[in-house]
Amino acid sequence: MIPELLGIPKVLKTVEKSVEPTTATKFQDNACPEIQIDLSQLSWIFTANSTDAIPQPLMSRLNVIEVAALKKSEARNVAFTIFKKQCEIYLGPETKIEICSSALDVLQNESPRKQTLMLRTGLGKLLLEKSQKLNSTHLPSMTKEAPSRMGFKGYFENIPVSDVDEVRVQEYMENRIQKTGFGATRGNRELSLLSAAFKWAKLKKKWRPFVLINPCTEVPRYAESHREVYVSNETLCEVLGDPSLSESVKQVVRLLHITGQRVGDLLDSKLSDIKTVNGQKILRIKQSKTGQLCEVAVTGPLQALIDERLKVTSVKVDNILINEQGAEMTYTNLQSQWQRFRQKKRTQEKPINFTLHDIRGKSATDAFQTGRSLADVQGLLGHRNASTTDRYLKSVKQKVSQPVCLPIDDPTDE
Repeated sequence: MIPELLGIPKVLKTVEKSVEPTTATKFQDNACPEIQIDLSQLSWIFTANSTDAIPQPLMSRLNVIEVAALKKSEARNVAFTIFKKQCEIYLGPETKIEICSSALDVLQNESPRKQTLMLRTGLGKLLLEKSQKLNSTHLPSMTKEAPSRMGFKGYFENIPVSDVDEVRVQEYMENRIQKTGFGATRGNRELSLLSAAFKWAKLKKKWRPFVLINPCTEVPRYAESHREVYVSNETLCEVLGDPSLSESVKQVVRLLHITGQRVGDLLDSKLSDIKTVNGQKILRIKQSKTGQLCEVAVTGPLQALIDERLKVTSVKVDNILINEQGAEMTYTNLQSQWQRFRQKKRTQEKPINFTLHDIRGKSATDAFQTGRSLADVQGLLGHRNASTTDRYLKSVKQKVSQPVCLPIDDPTDE
């Protein structure tokens, strides 16, 4: 099955350690490896609708107790109990509202969770009508068509691995893009992920007899239209001077332009990543996407930014970029702030029509236009191929004579 090729969630390995007596006495979580906890005295209770997807190593450590589904008479009693409780919570203990048999006839076919939701809606309708009896007409219908599962698992879960060929993969891709509206870039990424799963399977003894070829190699990629967005110096200066944008986000923008690195890699960068090599300070950034180690000289505007960060001594994290509270800045929080800023500017005369990643393209373009070679820019961005770097040079075709000096640059710096 395709889902099996994509691997078992790592969290199950942690669960196995916590329920196994020999490892539970000295349990360590990867998030806090320095803390050791004794979990051997804990009793664990797990719930599941089915045991089919639970790995055997974990199942062998559990006592399975099967609870039968409620009979209709039992479900009817549960519904009545929930009704009385809902009335007490929302209408008070003195309420005289009653529930009709027709309503219980409907509720006895639903789970307790759905019964609660239906009764809550029904009581709302009842109050609007100023009625004293809840009947079946007040209850909403919970029988909706189940949404089609369009991911890898939903499409391939009932197809043996040996039966997956390029035709099926092509059908999946066409269905995926047609029904979800994803663009060519997203489609190609999903195709690459599926291809990686088959490559992995061909290397594994367990799957090798079933995976003779990689069916994704014969499926054509979709033509992608690359975004030609160049962030002008004037626009970047306006962003850095805007009082509604937090200083922590402005520091991210500055560092993106200075170094030309990816957002996630800069958020992971630490002060301890700054090393002295042959008398010169170097910021070493390992790129998560390519594994390349990029070295940026800590001089001029970068040195000024580092010096400003070192003045903040009331924080416990080593990250170069920190939020307003002095804690580590997360990718989610950063993007959330940036999207709110763009949304706020959308109705203005000059909306912000670029993403934080587009600043990486600006950094590469500015470096190239100021005389650095394509090979130098390629090294700055950490690309393996010069053709990839060439796509980042957004404004080479534009007529830009002399770039404006930005607040993040030092015009005297050589």
